[in-house]
Amino acid sequence: MPCSSDPLALLPPSVKRHDRRMTIPTRASANPGGRWFGRWLRGAVVLAVLMLTALATVAPTHADTGDYAVEGGRVFTQAAETSVPDAGFAVTDADGLPFWTEFQRLGGVQALGYPLSRRFTWDGFTVQVFQKVVLQWRPELNTFAFVNVFDRLNLEGYDDTLEELLVPPSENFDEAGLTWDQIIASRQALLNANSALRDAYFAVDDPLRWYGLPTSRVVTYDHVHTIRLQRAVLQQWLVDLPWASAGEVTVANGGDLARGAGIFPAEALMPEVRPRLGQAAQPPDQQPTPAPPPLPDMYGPVTALRAALGLPSLIESPELMQAAQGHANYYIAHLDDPNSGGLHTQVFGYAGFTGRTIGDRARAAGYPLGWVDEVFAFFTPANTVTWALETVWHRYMFIHPSAVHVGYGTATGGGTTITVFNVGLSPQHTADAPLPAVVPVNGATDVAVSWAGWESPNPAPGALRPFGPAISLQFGLNDEVEWGEAGLYGPGGATVTVARTLSQWRRALSLVPHDPLAPGTTYTVRVKGTRNGQPFTVESSFTTRQA
Repeated sequence: MPCSSDPLALLPPSVKRHDRRMTIPTRASANPGGRWFGRWLRGAVVLAVLMLTALATVAPTHADTGDYAVEGGRVFTQAAETSVPDAGFAVTDADGLPFWTEFQRLGGVQALGYPLSRRFTWDGFTVQVFQKVVLQWRPELNTFAFVNVFDRLNLEGYDDTLEELLVPPSENFDEAGLTWDQIIASRQALLNANSALRDAYFAVDDPLRWYGLPTSRVVTYDHVHTIRLQRAVLQQWLVDLPWASAGEVTVANGGDLARGAGIFPAEALMPEVRPRLGQAAQPPDQQPTPAPPPLPDMYGPVTALRAALGLPSLIESPELMQAAQGHANYYIAHLDDPNSGGLHTQVFGYAGFTGRTIGDRARAAGYPLGWVDEVFAFFTPANTVTWALETVWHRYMFIHPSAVHVGYGTATGGGTTITVFNVGLSPQHTADAPLPAVVPVNGATDVAVSWAGWESPNPAPGALRPFGPAISLQFGLNDEVEWGEAGLYGPGGATVTVARTLSQWRRALSLVPHDPLAPGTTYTVRVKGTRNGQPFTVESSFTTRQA
């Protein structure tokens, strides 16, 4: 029986702005016993929130808690998204640029959050990304400035995606003829619509420097009052949530969000290991990289397929195990209540609630990476893996080149057994392997001639089941892909009729033959397109199983 697979949804997927409702597209998942609904959130940005009070309460950290001294500064490992010991991001005064001195002067982790990048050149300036801000060195002024992150995201065309994450779009204000002081006064007056947001804005010593000017009015969504600023977003939550209490004001981390949007160069976001102060440098090939513990046997088919594609094995994540098990328990506990959510959603206030969306649940469990995909099935865990690898939509996450971690949960009740799998992905962790990853693998033999096709969304609308075997191609999340011609060809170059589907956020394309293929026959997949602006052509062949 089928299920649905959804990308990371970090905030409620159906939100209300004033009197109009913005609903994220619904994907229906059907099985012979009924119809189920899952909601998915388009887009790839990560919205990280941190309570405003944390600006004054986060304690300085020391070497034994995730950071350590190096020549001219300190390395912070807390936000490095890697299991390599001592790998992190250095904040130093190297090359005469006093990032470490300025970091401490501004309040360190309490004020700027942890570093998310190395130093790098961006728009002609040396910058470093922190969770809350992007710090920019201005040599002509011999000082530092904060980058207007949300203005930059507006220029990059992210406003539609940001609004799905409850960030109001930037507005164009008629300020012709106003002096700078008048513009400041009129923009800051927008905060008067909500006293809690206004108080939070003026609580810092220099709100213009820390936050910039408001670039939207106060907007009310279902569970939050919010206002967009040049460098941050202030949010007052109306209900209790895992990261905030009702009435509390939080600050959306601008650096975190911009990193998730992919506007910074990938190499700048790669952690590094530096010698501790007084310690000799260790050659890179001698730096320890501990092997992760082996996965349970049920992951064998996934591990084998990833190996055939040149991809590393997934690593089981305790946080994703917790998130998946919590959702499995919740679903079974409310099995007969049609108002309790769906395959991928929960409803606040119900017993066992662990987060409304996939992303909420992963974040509540402490999962560090920004992208999470989910598969929900009415099978045992082992049978879910076997089934998913035959499909289109549910295969993707298990063999994605950017997949890093995996976790699952299973529960039984009311005569129903379900399994939930979560996979964590990261653009910065895309495997160093030939891409796209193509399934069936080039040169594969003994490929099944047909597939039952019971999956939702329907991978071949208009065709009659059974179909031919599902074919999929995937690039990394760090790639920009435009898919062009794509086809399947039999002996003599005969064209096979296929259904073509795309999953843009997964950088994936699938082809599903409308009819079963001939046994003992070789078929060739040919796909063209552009990857990061460069044309590519893929040609891959497989042979079907003998009758």
